[in-house]
Amino acid sequence: MKKTTLAIGIVAVLGIAYVGTAWYTGNIIERDIDNQLSQITNNINHIQNNFTFTVEKSNYDKGILSTKLHLKVTASQNQSSDEASTPQTLFDDDVTIHHGPFPIAALTKGTFTPQMAWLEYEMTEQTNPKLWKLVGNRPFITGHMGISYGEYIIAKLTSEATKTMSKDFDIGKGYFTFSSYIDGSDMMAKLQLDKISFSENSANISFSDLNLSLKSLSTSDYIDYKSNIGNMKYSIISYSPTKVNIDNIKSTGNFNYKTQNGDSQGSIDKMTLEFPSPYTANMKPLVFNNIIMNQKNVFNNVTNIIDSSCFTNFDSVIYGKQNLGNIAIDFDLQRLNKYWLGSQLDMNYTDLSSVNPEQHTKLSIKKFNWHTPSGDINISLMLDLFDIDNMSLVQKNSEKINSLKFKLEAPFDVLARISAQIENSNDDNVTQQQITKSNQLIQSVAASLTYNFPFLALTNGKTDGFYLDISLTKDSDEVSVNGKKVLKNQLFNNL
Repeated sequence: MKKTTLAIGIVAVLGIAYVGTAWYTGNIIERDIDNQLSQITNNINHIQNNFTFTVEKSNYDKGILSTKLHLKVTASQNQSSDEASTPQTLFDDDVTIHHGPFPIAALTKGTFTPQMAWLEYEMTEQTNPKLWKLVGNRPFITGHMGISYGEYIIAKLTSEATKTMSKDFDIGKGYFTFSSYIDGSDMMAKLQLDKISFSENSANISFSDLNLSLKSLSTSDYIDYKSNIGNMKYSIISYSPTKVNIDNIKSTGNFNYKTQNGDSQGSIDKMTLEFPSPYTANMKPLVFNNIIMNQKNVFNNVTNIIDSSCFTNFDSVIYGKQNLGNIAIDFDLQRLNKYWLGSQLDMNYTDLSSVNPEQHTKLSIKKFNWHTPSGDINISLMLDLFDIDNMSLVQKNSEKINSLKFKLEAPFDVLARISAQIENSNDDNVTQQQITKSNQLIQSVAASLTYNFPFLALTNGKTDGFYLDISLTKDSDEVSVNGKKVLKNQLFNNL
């Protein structure tokens, strides 16, 4: 009887101690929650410059073992001008915080280390009735987040797969995990998603087997990343239908979340382009195999200038049953204003003179090589432009060219082989007779091309083909074309 009484007493003491500890932890959470939410928000805003995030709490109701409150998260796009952006609501729902040190909710999730706070969340039907219905009348997103007494955060979100098909949205089961100290150090994140597809206007896009992982480097502002997409499909149903199918997209690299500098190495197993049309019934899909991509970007956020270099290699290009060869491209882009491309596409148009009045851009195609068994097509370009402001790089900006070097080497034998392969795409190879026929056709067309553009040479002295070698500078009225001097206005008038 005494042992039973003692055991009951011990349990009672432990129960009272736990409730007291939970109550005390609840007071600590109430005292620190504003500061911690502010710290997390500031860290998110610190690592990127495109959006400003805000977090608001309301309806705070503290109990002994848990606290209920309402959280609202909004994001505003940072504008280059003084125009204010309308905040977009990302999250607006109730959450429950279970007090430590050993919340039952955490124990049921397999977390047995002491937790100061444990947040549980389930998306309600009121938050998004459409998603609630699509996943079978249940929460689309559920999740939890634990904060240890050492202020280390571990969070996990799970999204349910849609049970009811929607014509404009479909998503598979997904997971997102995140861990970091509240100050943003030692960050790790991982995203897994079975599939997602959506439609807008005449475009349809889908992804499957998405995986993304991020890891911060403790000695710098860089974050390592690794991503893989099993398959991507994109189609446009319009007057010019297009279908793109890409298999196994891989990318690894790092980026600086303060400067936005980055390096990436990527690969694609297979990319297929189709242009279905009743007017081109015999057109075959164009297939690019084993694509390698390496890219480096350096961004100056004071002058809004981007320097970029990229190397891409296509191991083979297949049309029908024909292998058209392999292609390698190596180019550099220096001192391009980041707002320039957006201004060409009417995306948040910005007056370039207001963000950087003196544009001085260099484009270098160091290598474009198309290799075939019959030889190679080679193109190189070095273009130095001052104050570029539109897409018409030649006609409207010819007076802004500081220097230009362009070289084209396209032998007829190579062009004839590619043309014959396209013409006989159902065969595994082409005969010499088919190549000769295509060669004769190309040479007959070449004569008319030189009539419209007399500077195009049809031989380099050894091999027939299309050849062009141009060199010009801003301080000279003469241009070197295939080793001969001509007036600059004569060249541009014939373009």
